[in-house]
This record gives sequence, structure tokens and C-alpha cells, in this order.
Amino acid sequence: MAGRPDEPSLENCMVTLNSNETIEYRCAADLLRQAGFRVTRQRAQLLALLVSDCQQGEHLDAESLHKRAHAGGLKISLATVYRTLALFKELGLVSQHHFVHDGTRDYYEAATRPTHHHFACLRCGQVLEFQTVDVQSLSQEVANELGVQIRHASLYVEGICPDCQRRDLSDSRQSRLARKGENGQVYRRS
Repeated sequence: MAGRPDEPSLENCMVTLNSNETIEYRCAADLLRQAGFRVTRQRAQLLALLVSDCQQGEHLDAESLHKRAHAGGLKISLATVYRTLALFKELGLVSQHHFVHDGTRDYYEAATRPTHHHFACLRCGQVLEFQTVDVQSLSQEVANELGVQIRHASLYVEGICPDCQRRDLSDSRQSRLARKGENGQVYRRS
């Protein structure tokens, strides 16, 4: 892919972990070519945005990726973003997540990091990532018991994040103080 030196390129190799948790180097451009797809500027820039946001711990939906691409000067339709994300997922370049707290959107992240799982706060929507070997061992147990090949396993947990817990505690204290009278007695509402 020819381009300006400052343009993102799919020629750069990405580090991913295979199912045995060993490092495997895969070039995005090679994967696209081997699958019979062209390496285009749009594909390179979309993947570069996903990799950049993934390094910052963000998860983008297709609409957010589309907006960021436009803000970066890339002329691309939302339909093309969806098709490109589907292609990237098929080739193993991105992971797709459906966070239930949102309920309507799928989120994508570049497959450049070790296997991890997600916690979503039901109050603020913050998504926290964590790693655990328990999911891997459970997957192996299921595979052995059922005689199946596990291609992907993930754990998604919902609850209240530490920040929201602190806010809840603070709000509760303030509410109790507001109900106290001048003499310190607590007045109950009827």
C-alpha cells in the first residue's frame, strides 16, 4: 500500500495471542491479501483507529468509529465501516463485544492484546477489563466434557463500579444529614 509516510499502514505486524496463549505475529495486510481482499487506505485507517483506541482501553461501536474516521479526514460511509468491521472480525483482526448495559450496540477492539474479559458498571456504563485463567480452564473443561472445540470464550460481568459505590455512599450520607434537624434528631418523612 503506497501512501504518505504519516498514514497508517496495515503492513505493520500486530501481536496477538493464539489459543495456547503464546505470542503469534500476524500481519494484517498479509491476512487481507491471503483472503483475497485489497489493502485499502480506508481499511488501514479504520484498523489504526481501533488499535489506538484499544491501547487507551476504549471500546468503539461502529458509529463512534465512523465519527472518528470522519474527524480524521477519512471519507467513508457508515455501511462501509460495518462491512469492514465484519471483515476484520472474520479475519481475527478485531473482537466484537455486546455489552448488555448498553443493550443496543456492539463494540469492537483490535485483537492486539492478551485475552481479557469485561466488567460493565450498570450506573455509569464504564467498562473495566480484567484477566483470569478461570475462563480458560473452564473452557478446557467444557471442551473435554462435550468433545467440542472452543473457538472463543469470554466472561462479561455487570455490577456497580468503585466510583459509583463511593458516590452512592456519599449521596446516602448527605441524604441522612439533610433529614437531621437542628438538635441532631433524624426526622422521618411520612
